[in-house]
Amino acid sequence: MAEYSIGSPRNLKYAVHTAPFEMKNRTLVKRGISRVATAVVVVVIVIIAAAAGVYVLTLPKGGTTTITQTQTQSGSVTTASGTVTLTTTATASGSSSATTSSSVSTTSSAPSGNQTFVVNMLSGGSGLDPTYALEPTVTSNIYERLAIIAPNGTVLPQLATSWTVAPNGTQWTFNLRQGVLFQDGSLFNSSAVAFTFTRQKDLVQGQTTVVSQIASIVAVDPYTVVINTVKSVPLPLYMASEQSTWITTPNAFNYAGIKTTGNATQDQINLENWFNAGHSDGTGPYQVVTSLYNAQSSVTLVRFSKYWGGWKPNQANTVIFNTVNSGTLALQEMAAGQADLFGSPTVSQLPLVNSSSNVKLVSGTNVAVQMLWYNVNNYPLNNTLVRQALSYAIPYQDIINNVYGGQATPAVGWIAPGVFGHDNNASSFNFNMTMAHNLLKEAGFSSGAISPARTLTVLLYVLYPETTQTWSLIQPDWAELGLNVNLLVVGSSTLISTIKGANPPDVVGLRWSPSCMSAGCPLLDNWGNSSFVNFANWQNNTFTGIVQQALSVEGSNPSQSLSLFSQAQQMLFQNAPGVVMVNLNTLFVLNSHWSIIPGAVAFEPNEISNTFFVYAVQYS
Repeated sequence: MAEYSIGSPRNLKYAVHTAPFEMKNRTLVKRGISRVATAVVVVVIVIIAAAAGVYVLTLPKGGTTTITQTQTQSGSVTTASGTVTLTTTATASGSSSATTSSSVSTTSSAPSGNQTFVVNMLSGGSGLDPTYALEPTVTSNIYERLAIIAPNGTVLPQLATSWTVAPNGTQWTFNLRQGVLFQDGSLFNSSAVAFTFTRQKDLVQGQTTVVSQIASIVAVDPYTVVINTVKSVPLPLYMASEQSTWITTPNAFNYAGIKTTGNATQDQINLENWFNAGHSDGTGPYQVVTSLYNAQSSVTLVRFSKYWGGWKPNQANTVIFNTVNSGTLALQEMAAGQADLFGSPTVSQLPLVNSSSNVKLVSGTNVAVQMLWYNVNNYPLNNTLVRQALSYAIPYQDIINNVYGGQATPAVGWIAPGVFGHDNNASSFNFNMTMAHNLLKEAGFSSGAISPARTLTVLLYVLYPETTQTWSLIQPDWAELGLNVNLLVVGSSTLISTIKGANPPDVVGLRWSPSCMSAGCPLLDNWGNSSFVNFANWQNNTFTGIVQQALSVEGSNPSQSLSLFSQAQQMLFQNAPGVVMVNLNTLFVLNSHWSIIPGAVAFEPNEISNTFFVYAVQYS
C-alpha cells in the first residue's frame, strides 16, 4: 500500500502524509485566476474572439465553397496499436472543391466505418493540457474522469467502476476499471490517479475545487485507491463535473521524451508545454494529430483503436474541430452538409436550424439559468413585499415561448435541475398579477401600485440579447405596478465596475451558470454574505450558516445536506433578494445523418463547458 501526500507533492515517491494544504474553495487558478470569475473569463474570451473577426478556413466534407487560401497538410500519430495517417487538402482562390480524406493503417484490424465528424466552434481552445484546459470541447474527447455526470445530474462510473465512503464522509474508496490503456500503451491504475492530482498541485493551476479538498491519496493496490479529504464533500460529484479531473499517466514523461530534473514544478511545466504543443496521452476514444494542430483554428483527432469502450460500426474515425467567426456561418456550413455539430445556437438562429433538412436540434437539461438580482439597498427594493410583488409580475411562460422558442423550462426553486441540492418541491414564484397588487397593498401602497411611479435601472449584459428581449415582456406588467424600466446594456469592460460602482443599478439581469455542481456554489456565490457576485447586497447570517452547514455534511449525510439546502431556498423565496426566471436547455445542432447511440451520454449539463462526446454518436 502506498500513500501519496498531496500536502507536500514535490515528488511521486510514496510518502507518509504530513499536513493538508490550504483550502481555496471554488477557486479557478491558472497562474492565479479567481474561480468565481470562471463565467466572466469564458465570456471575455468569447467577446475577444468575436471582435477579432478573423476568417478561418473550414474544411468541408465535399461540394463547392468559396475559400481564401490554400492548405495542404499531412500528419500521422503513433498509437498503441499502430500509425494513423491523415491528409487534409483545400485548394483555393474563388470557388473550388474542398475535401477531407483519411486513411488508417494499424497493426490490428481497424474498426468498421471511416466517418469524419466536423465540429464548428466560435473560439479556439486554450491548450490541450488536461490539468487546466478552460475550454474542454476538444480535451473531453481525449481524456476521461473517474466518474461522469449525465445531463440529469446522475453521477455514473467511468474509469472507476464503483465507490464507497466512510461514515465520516472524508474517506472515499474507488474501485478502478481494469484493462484500460493510455494512448502510449501504459496501463491505467491507481498510480495514474495519484499522479493526476499531485500534478495539479505542482502546477498550481486549473480548477482546484477537487484538489483543494484532497488531504492524501492511498494506492491500496493497482486497482483500488483511497482518497482522504480535508472535510466531508460529495467527491464523486466533484470528480465527475470539474474540468481538471481528467486522468493522466506518469508515463507521459517517457512518452514525451522529457527527462525529469527533480524539480517537480518545472518538470510538470515541461510536460504542460508538450501537451500544449498538440500532444495527448489519455484513456479516451480519440487522440490528437500533432502535425495538424492549431489551437486557434483547427484541431484534428483520430480514434484510439484500443479504447477500452470498444467501437461500434459507423462511429467517427476522424474528428475535426474548426473555429469559425460567427454562429450564422457555422449553421450555414451545417445546412450545406459541410459540418456535423455546432453548440449553443442562439434563439434567433433556431429558424435557420428548423428550415434545413440536413440538421436537427438536440436539447437537454442545463444548469444555466436566467436570473435577476434586486438591489436591496435601493428604494423601493429595500422592501421585501415589493421584491415579492415584482417576482409575481414576471410572465415566465411567455418568456419561455417567445424569447427562448420553447427551449427552456420554468424555474423550480433556486437551483437548476442536475445540480446536487435541486428541490422539485421548492417554493417558486409564478405569474400572478393579483398577488402582486395585493402584496403592494400590504406594503402600504393602497392602490396596489407604487405611487408616484418610479423608474428602475436594469443592467443587462450585451453578450446575451435574449435578456433584452425578455424585458419587452416584463415592462408592461411592472409598469402596471408603478415601476418603469430603464435598460442599461453593458459589455464586459464595464460590467463589474457598473454593478459595483458608486451608483449601482436597481436590478441586474444575467444568464448564469454555477461554479460547481453542488447547490452550495450558486447559493453562496449569488446570495452569500461575503460573495463578490452577491449583486443584491442582501445579507443574512442565518441563510449563510445553513448553506455552510449543508456543505459540511454533503459527503457524510447527503439527505441532511439536501434538507438544509431546501431550507436555504425557502429563505430565498421568503426574502426575494432576486428570482430565477427560467432554466435554460443545452442546445446542439447535429447533422441529420448522425444520431446519439441509445443509452450513451452525449453531453454534460454544464453550459460553460459546452462539451459534446463524439463517441456517443453514430452515422446512418
